Amino acid sequence: MTLAFLQGLGPMEILIVLFLFGFIPLWISALISVARRTDLPSNLKILWIVFLIIFSFATPIVYWIVRLANRKKGIPDIKTFEQN
Repeated sequence: MTLAFLQGLGPMEILIVLFLFGFIPLWISALISVARRTDLPSNLKILWIVFLIIFSFATPIVYWIVRLANRKKGIPDIKTFEQN
């Protein structure tokens, strides 16, 4: 696939394309992730969803940074390949 269609677009149209293909999927995936999490209490889920709606530009990025930072990864045992 070539990006020949971008040659006729101005800077504002390119920003709109980047917004539609980059930010909206990030926002939707953050919303679905918050709604499906079982480790968050209901009041924190509601708080994240409210922040996603009100501060819709910054909250998805902050959510994914916090989510990745709070992941608990154990070191697998070499003999059994199970997480510690």
